[in-house]
Amino acid sequence: MAILKKRPVTASLELGIVHQLSRAAALKNCAIVAKHETSEAPSSLPCVIVHCESAERFGDVVEYTARTASVSATLYADTEQTSESDIEKMAREIELHMDSRAALQPRFNAPTSGRDYRKVKGIHLHEVLDTSVESSADGTTYAHAVTSELIIQEISE
Repeated sequence: MAILKKRPVTASLELGIVHQLSRAAALKNCAIVAKHETSEAPSSLPCVIVHCESAERFGDVVEYTARTASVSATLYADTEQTSESDIEKMAREIELHMDSRAALQPRFNAPTSGRDYRKVKGIHLHEVLDTSVESSADGTTYAHAVTSELIIQEISE
């Protein structure tokens, strides 16, 4: 009997967010990586690191495995190499994608009709509960973190 390898739910969420952000026009010249997929940050800036910090069981629902997941996408940019307006565009684009259930659901939920182009299967996104934004600077390195709390369900596909 073959053992099917399934990636952890945290890694699947990161991969889905990476695929969503890679479609954003403002992020075309920006490396976007999942923290579980790499041991080092990209060598050049700007870059976005996507990290799922946790995916804990949610409530006492017996019928299905609901989880609340905390996923962050952090933009790192060098203010000497990237213009302020470009940094603002990239940060705004990340916020728009991370705070939109409608934008994220096609990356995780099975389509109702047509071909299935998802890279991640086995997760159904129910809701984006809350999104927070935090910015900081250290010398010329600017960091803009967007963290979203997602309600997801693990499903068999």
